[in-house]
Amino acid sequence: MASGKDASLLSLILTVGAAALVATGQKAEQPEVVTKYGTVRGYQFKVDAAERSINVFLGLPFAKPPVGPLRFSEPQPPEPWKGVRNATSYPPMCLQDKVQGQVFSDIITNRKEKVLLDVSEDCLYLNVYTPVSTEKQEKLPVFVWIHGGGLVFGAASSYDGSALAAFDNVVVVTIQYRLGIAGYFSTGDKHARGNWGYLDQVAALQWIQENIIHFGGDPGSVTIAGESAGGISVSALVLSPLAKGLFHKAISESGTAIRVLFTDQPEEDARGIATAFGCEKSSSAAMVECLRGKTEEEIIQTTLKMRSLFISASADGKFFPKSPRQLLSEKVINAVPYIIGVNNCEFGWVLPMTMKFPAYADGLDKDVARQILQSSLALSLKRIAIALGVNNLIHCSGSVLRRKNQQEPGFAGEGGNEKYEKSEVKSGDHTFHKFMKRISVCPEQILRCVDRLVGTGRNRA
Repeated sequence: MASGKDASLLSLILTVGAAALVATGQKAEQPEVVTKYGTVRGYQFKVDAAERSINVFLGLPFAKPPVGPLRFSEPQPPEPWKGVRNATSYPPMCLQDKVQGQVFSDIITNRKEKVLLDVSEDCLYLNVYTPVSTEKQEKLPVFVWIHGGGLVFGAASSYDGSALAAFDNVVVVTIQYRLGIAGYFSTGDKHARGNWGYLDQVAALQWIQENIIHFGGDPGSVTIAGESAGGISVSALVLSPLAKGLFHKAISESGTAIRVLFTDQPEEDARGIATAFGCEKSSSAAMVECLRGKTEEEIIQTTLKMRSLFISASADGKFFPKSPRQLLSEKVINAVPYIIGVNNCEFGWVLPMTMKFPAYADGLDKDVARQILQSSLALSLKRIAIALGVNNLIHCSGSVLRRKNQQEPGFAGEGGNEKYEKSEVKSGDHTFHKFMKRISVCPEQILRCVDRLVGTGRNRA
């Protein structure tokens, strides 16, 4: 059960995510902070209507650039520097299509102004937003935001932590991690174990433990939070032994590591990726070396031509000693207070809006809704996810067809069943029952409905 303080924080998070708290104001002084690796200089920012000013530090390195031989390798500590490092510019996004990444950033940002972001494999940076205080005070709680984007898109700098830091008196940190092939490619053996993006997140949390005290933060009070793939990442960190002791509370919005973006067969994905890049080799070692020789642009352009943009995490024996489902079943987790939730109308507007799908404003029927999902980035979604996404699209469209379609079994539009279905599609039965302790529509009923929708022809007793 979340405490009143936790609930208040979650409410503020959701407000920020909805772009209601837009950070606007003026830059002022240039604060300096001495970290373990060197001195950084940021800028001071006055948030409109807030009593506190904010010190902002952008693009702080928490690991060496993962380039050359460090591609498909664990993150390494950053190199120390002499003099004062400028921390007033946004870091580049991790490898992704620049145009699509910018569009994604513009859609989800809580900024008024448009921030143009570059793309680079040298992307392991974080941003810190910390309240200015004229009085000596206790160290402040730390709120770490992990961006979403399907583990293939996204950037820390899409989210401005100034308003949250100013109004709630917390230190906000937004982090980046390797994405797509650079972040999760795995051969299933020692040559490329995978989960590089998750290991980057661990490295960022280790940096926070070592350095956040210099920014006024309390390393003993760190909350990690994220939405969509960020929520999945939070769930993964709750399950990983590598993250033990690096955070103390967790919040997952619309995603856990149990159902999506995880594979038990990384070798199969690796072969498909290698073929797309012309790196079909007789051994894993040769395959990895071939892929390390590809340029950033080759990785981006070849990825865009692949059947699916998505690539999944796997059980690497280190970050995930076993599958997430096994770790949860065995209760081998980092036991911290944990809030898990979903957004109302999951899927409901993002896919049609980004695709500019015709007739969306006029309402959808099930065939059109399913077409949207199947022709979008959701190609890799499981059948049950597409079926339940169809329901949510119809539910949120305001279509006159809504009442008709929701009369079918498994498509109840009101009350507990709908909430169950949304949680089930995002997180799976296992997580839902473990953490929320509520029984609702059984999976067998839903699967019967799925079979009718997608026409598999399977008969169920």
